[in-house]
Amino acid sequence: MAVKKLAISGLITILLAGCATKPEPHRLGFVAPLPEGYAEVLAASGGIEIAQSLSEIFKDDKLRDLLARATAENFSILLAKAQLKAAGFDVNVASASQLPDLTLGGQASRQRNNAVSAASNQFAVSLDSQWEVDIWGSVSASVLLAEKGVEQAEWALAAAKQSVAAQMTQAYLRVIQAKRLAEIADNEWQSYVSIEAAISNQFSLGLAGAQDLDNARSARYAAKNRLTADQLEITRAKKSLNQLLAIYPGEPVAVGDAYPQVVAQIDAGVPSELLMRRPDIQQAYLAVKQADTRAKIAYKALFPSFRLTGSLGRSSDTLSGLTSGNLNVWQLAAGIVQPLFDNGRRKAVLGQNSALAEAAYYRYQETILAALTEVEILLSTHNALIAQQQAMKQSLHYAEIAETNARSDYANGLVSIFELLNAQQSKYNAQRSVENLRYASYQNRVSLALALGKAI
Repeated sequence: MAVKKLAISGLITILLAGCATKPEPHRLGFVAPLPEGYAEVLAASGGIEIAQSLSEIFKDDKLRDLLARATAENFSILLAKAQLKAAGFDVNVASASQLPDLTLGGQASRQRNNAVSAASNQFAVSLDSQWEVDIWGSVSASVLLAEKGVEQAEWALAAAKQSVAAQMTQAYLRVIQAKRLAEIADNEWQSYVSIEAAISNQFSLGLAGAQDLDNARSARYAAKNRLTADQLEITRAKKSLNQLLAIYPGEPVAVGDAYPQVVAQIDAGVPSELLMRRPDIQQAYLAVKQADTRAKIAYKALFPSFRLTGSLGRSSDTLSGLTSGNLNVWQLAAGIVQPLFDNGRRKAVLGQNSALAEAAYYRYQETILAALTEVEILLSTHNALIAQQQAMKQSLHYAEIAETNARSDYANGLVSIFELLNAQQSKYNAQRSVENLRYASYQNRVSLALALGKAI
């Protein structure tokens, strides 16, 4: 009768659990149809070849060597590798629950009965096993969850490698830019030193006023300030390289004086490819799969669990008796466990995990949209930078002509020193602008490769 009541109670519990809404997996992919191509078309640069990775864009042996070192030594990559290894052990831990546990135990006791002044010994050895039968697939779902964790860690490692490759390339380019800006600042400073010396000589001869000399000195000190700032930026940029290489800041690193030759242009591909290549999109995708699996596990937790236990052993009053004769103690049991009342805790856990799965889905959609937007912006920037560089080169050309004319006019007494200094300042500012735009163009190529998931 008691067994019948227990069976009825278990059946009622299963039926009540079935009343809970079973979580459905989310449909993956972007919510809206993706176009066949990007809105912005990458403008060609001199008919160069098409590249599928960042390493194919630039021709620079020093940069290639640094990228290889960073891939092997950077702490972010080593951390991601360690986390991938740990994720693999998570699968082993989850998979272990699919098979029964088996333990070996032993016991020894001595008992004395004072009434008869006798003592007795008892020795026992047993082999025990227990197993939770995976009727509802909860253990299998836990293994799947762990396996998705491994995939997450693999994409995290890919993301770390791509990020480090992009950061290393950008830091390398930053050192070159800082060197070139420092060279411009040094030329500017030397020019103002010469002008100040000439005006100082004229002042001593009474051919120039004190205001002219003050203006020349002011321009020289301002140029010296820019030179010092640019030299400091070289030091900072080099230390960033040291950090990416996981070496002490200040250790010498070989960097070229000129920008790498651009020998190829990254292939933008089509938007649908982005969903498969970007590590952050893949990680967001796997996060949805994991969240759906957790909701599935929470739903299965509403149902009863079934356990099998068994024990096989021998008991004897002598230690030697444990190794002789047949096993004389055994036990086999089956059990069902189903909480009848938990104040709604398990259903709340199900609701929580279902909501988290929904949140992961929207985060996934947000990641896709952000990636598509990033690529479109970088494509637009690439094309705009080409036009800006062309315009700025023309601006520099005319600034150099104006500076040459100002020098001639000042020598002939047609313009003041202020106008000469202003013309020189315009020329050097134009040189800096051309250099900054060139650097921005290089950096944009790197950022675009990273955004397309093609940094390595």
